[in-house]
Amino acid sequence: MFKFYSPVVVFMRRVILLCLAVIVMPFALISNKTAQMGSLFHRAWVKNGDKPVWLQCQEKASGSIQF
Repeated sequence: MFKFYSPVVVFMRRVILLCLAVIVMPFALISNKTAQMGSLFHRAWVKNGDKPVWLQCQEKASGSIQF
């Protein structure tokens, strides 16, 4: 149902994200929005397919908890 992006697409996405972070971070520090920007960059960083990030993180976390 969901497809994963190729490693090249993930790499280019992360390179662009790093460039944007360098440009945006001074403005985020001045406006005290570092937490919001960090959350946005984290969601974009971990995305490696069409699957929503929250679902991907939930599946990863549910496999590690053992009762």
